This record gives sequence, structure tokens and C-alpha cells, in this order.
Amino acid sequence: MEIGNESPRVYIEYEQTKTPDPGYFKQILKNSLNQQEMARFCEYYIGLLNCHTNQHKERVMCLTGEPTVEKRAFSQPITSFIFLDEVHAKLMNPDDWKILMQGGLTAHDRKYKTSSLAVIICPMFITGQTDMDLGWKHNGAMGVHLRKFFFKRLTSLCVARVQEFLDTNAMDCTVWACGVGITHRCSKTYC
Repeated sequence: MEIGNESPRVYIEYEQTKTPDPGYFKQILKNSLNQQEMARFCEYYIGLLNCHTNQHKERVMCLTGEPTVEKRAFSQPITSFIFLDEVHAKLMNPDDWKILMQGGLTAHDRKYKTSSLAVIICPMFITGQTDMDLGWKHNGAMGVHLRKFFFKRLTSLCVARVQEFLDTNAMDCTVWACGVGITHRCSKTYC
């Protein structure tokens, strides 16, 4: 296995007949989201597992909340995606953010060469303590490209244990989220 290309989490053994224990993963969601929002979150979350299938202008998952919320820990079970923490105009030009977030076919400049085409099809996951701030001229336009979820401060959980649990039980969290997300998707499409 070549480091950086494949995650060792891909090769863990998992007993698929057991009932998954989402533990802190589910508690974090229940702390901040109602049942419908949890179902939507899980549906979008499992969509992140479909690497290289992102459609043009598909909305990007964006988790916002106070620093004690382990938003970044939700990325633990996922191996191939673009992860962004704290999106703002000082980090990148708003027009470049739009290109990155909209996905699809784009061109990028190369020094002393003609432009090169690139297809952005990797799912994206954004976390932050505050809403994205790309300036008043761009915030509204950027907001339509996001699937926003707001998380409240954790009151009863030890944050160190949350990270450890999500690292150790990533498959349980993923299997549970798949069950909730698929149920939500089927209820919308009558499958």
C-alpha cells in the first residue's frame, strides 16, 4: 500500500451482521439537529463516500458550529474528498472558490504553457466556526452551493473521547448513517 493513495481504514475487518453502534456520532447529531435534519445530514454524508462522482454544481456539505463541536471528526470514516476548514476571502479569491465548489470542467493556468483542463469531481466537505465570509458581494451566491448544518456546543461529552471513538468506530458510524440516509432517500423517492 502506498502512503497517501489509500487509507489503511479501507482494510479493516467489520462484522456486518451486528447492529452498528454510532455512539458519539449519533449524539453529536441529536444535540444539534432534529430528526429530519439528521436524516438529510446522513443522506448527504454517505454521498461523500462516492468518490469521483460529484456532479457539476452539486451542493457542498458545510458544517458550522462552536469550537468545541467535533465537526472535523465527521470526516474520519471518509477517505477521498476535499476537506476545507474555515473558508474565507483572504484564503482564496471568491471566483476561485466558486470554481472549486461548483465542480465540473474547468481550466487552470500553467506557467509558460497553455491552460490545462481539469474536471473537479471529488466530493467536498467544509467545516468552520462561523459562516463562510467571502464578502457581501459573494456570500449570497456562495450560499446556494452549500448544504449547511449548524452544530451546538457539546455539553456532556468529553471531546477527546469523541475523537477516539470516531477513529475506532468509523465503520459503525458509517453503517448507521447509511441506514438513516438510505431510509430518508427512499422516503422521498418511494423506492
